[in-house]
Amino acid sequence: MKAQFYIGRSACGVFLLAALVSGCGAGSVEMFFTAPGSYDYFSCADLAKATVAAQQREQELKVLIERAEQSTFGVLIAATAYRSNYLKAKGDQKVLAETAQSKNCTIDPATKRMDDTGPRQ
Repeated sequence: MKAQFYIGRSACGVFLLAALVSGCGAGSVEMFFTAPGSYDYFSCADLAKATVAAQQREQELKVLIERAEQSTFGVLIAATAYRSNYLKAKGDQKVLAETAQSKNCTIDPATKRMDDTGPRQ
């Protein structure tokens, strides 16, 4: 009976840790994983390529996290192994969008390419 209590208690601790870590991703925590000026010297075409790559990476990590969370200890694995990379991909997308907006780059939804529509800064 005591062994079951300790197993349940440690499982609760794992779930609590995972809940705390996943709750941190709701705000602007992803910006801790990305340098704000890291894309300033990219052209609009380079920004488009980096945006697509960051979106693909986010989707890959999302699938890995969902798959890992299906097992008991997978929640802990997802929180430690994938969550920081997921937050970096989200932060990269925010910085890329801000950089594209400051450079007046627009994205063509059909081709997923960015074009210059105004003066460069």
